[in-house]
Amino acid sequence: MVIVVERRTCRGVEELVAQLLRRLLIPGWLFGAAVTPLTMRLGSPSEAVVAAHRSTVEAWVWAWQGSSLDVRWEERQWPSLGRQLLPVSVTLEGAEAIAEHLGLRDRELLRAIAILDPH
Repeated sequence: MVIVVERRTCRGVEELVAQLLRRLLIPGWLFGAAVTPLTMRLGSPSEAVVAAHRSTVEAWVWAWQGSSLDVRWEERQWPSLGRQLLPVSVTLEGAEAIAEHLGLRDRELLRAIAILDPH
């Protein structure tokens, strides 16, 4: 499953994953849907946005650098700003990783996830 979000913060992604887990993923898993990686595209600011809001974009990038999530980065080469490395997506692999990232460590939930996602 791939979800596109605009310049999400680490906390915003956590909240979105929690909503998806409760509303879509767990009910789907319980009715036999495959447990697939959850990838969220973060949206990428343009050169003009970075130039106009440099400190905000820098704080956003630093927050993703400190994230424990699997963040994919891409290099941008802009005439006025030079080389920039920006976060472009976050991936959570499997039900257990999604649940653990959200702090859902309840034994019963993890047992159910192990049944649904035996890998």
